Amino acid sequence: MNIDITKGLTSAQAAEKAANGESNGSFDVKTKSVGRIFRDNIFTLFNLINVILAALVAMGLSLLFFVFDKLGWINKEDAPEPENEFTVLADNIAAENARRDRESR
Repeated sequence: MNIDITKGLTSAQAAEKAANGESNGSFDVKTKSVGRIFRDNIFTLFNLINVILAALVAMGLSLLFFVFDKLGWINKEDAPEPENEFTVLADNIAAENARRDRESR
């Protein structure tokens, strides 16, 4: 086969080489889909262990609070209500509304 290196292969020469398996690369797609990449990276043994540990911690805390509540170690009635700017604002609004109601009578 006579090939001019300054011009390259002609279409017929390129087709002949490709038919003989003398091409530079493979045209088969060898990449993973985006969904497959996500599945391979999300569903790992490490993530499974983390999910199991998180579930055990959540169940353990729930059981702990349940036991403390049944033993009476958590007394909800005597616990002061946390005060923040929203409860203070709500109390001020309620007091102002009550004052207006008394004045309007």
